[in-house]
Amino acid sequence: MNESLPVAVIGAGRIGRQHAKWYHAAGCRVVGFLGSSEESVGRTQAALQEMLGVAIPGYTDFERLVSETRPVAVSVCSPHALHCQHVLQAVDAGVAVLCEKPLAWDEGKSHAEILLDARRMVAAAEKKQVLLALNAQYVAGLPAYMEWYAQMRGPLDRPRRYEAVMQSRGRGGGAEYEDIWIDLGSHPLSLIVKWSPSVHIEPGSIHCVLRRKEVVADFRCVAANGNLCECSIRLGNVPEGKLERRFGVNDFLLEYAGRNNPEGVFHTYLRHGDEEREYPDLLLMSIEAFVRAVRGEGEPLISGAEGLRNLELQIEILEHAVVEQGAAD
Repeated sequence: MNESLPVAVIGAGRIGRQHAKWYHAAGCRVVGFLGSSEESVGRTQAALQEMLGVAIPGYTDFERLVSETRPVAVSVCSPHALHCQHVLQAVDAGVAVLCEKPLAWDEGKSHAEILLDARRMVAAAEKKQVLLALNAQYVAGLPAYMEWYAQMRGPLDRPRRYEAVMQSRGRGGGAEYEDIWIDLGSHPLSLIVKWSPSVHIEPGSIHCVLRRKEVVADFRCVAANGNLCECSIRLGNVPEGKLERRFGVNDFLLEYAGRNNPEGVFHTYLRHGDEEREYPDLLLMSIEAFVRAVRGEGEPLISGAEGLRNLELQIEILEHAVVEQGAAD
């Protein structure tokens, strides 16, 4: 059996704790985490102790974390504006990186500057030959989707229409307008990029509306072979009530939900019509793929280059968006 992989988590918030939980479940050793303050470190240490039953050291200094705990891989779960800094620090230290989506974003920078940051991240990883991957875990559901599609309709010839509806509580229930697109847009776009890595958007086809609690984006994608696909994405911030989450092509859609199974373990549930199937949590599958890639046993679900393409599409669509004030309250 392989020796357990030492990993660290950059970011002491909710998503960082989930990464730590699933690394632990995947057989890795979580050797440390980075927080923004002594107070956040203390809160996360207590939460991880309760969640995992082990004491994990916390740090507020990146270099000290890496030098003292010597992880071979890190998850970057810090605020978007710190992704570039933390990824570059990890790459410079020769540490493999799984970066949360989006690959880079800083509300204080222009879109051109954000893309420059992301390209620096990918270029640095390529130059140092360090693994850089993006976590946008819906891609982990693609094999299940393709299997289900084939069983119901036969092999997928080509996607002619893509639809995704994804709602979230998001940022404490407060995400509005473009924040919804920044927070969630990577998920549906990751499926498009995985289907066709060199995809581009047909000029003049983007129609995107930013509402207070909803974003709607319609556009046409062009694959490398010239095939067109009509794309429709609807994202929402829903502070209370049931969340709508579904995705698919050619009007064959799967509904997604996450909940604890009877044993108390969080799992993914996909549904079509009256049939529901159970799978491991998508984030766990993303982390397991990343761990295998770190070991040289495969590829991550989303490479750094694919994460960059995702971000390019996300920004291109946002630049064509119009704000509809007072709608979808």
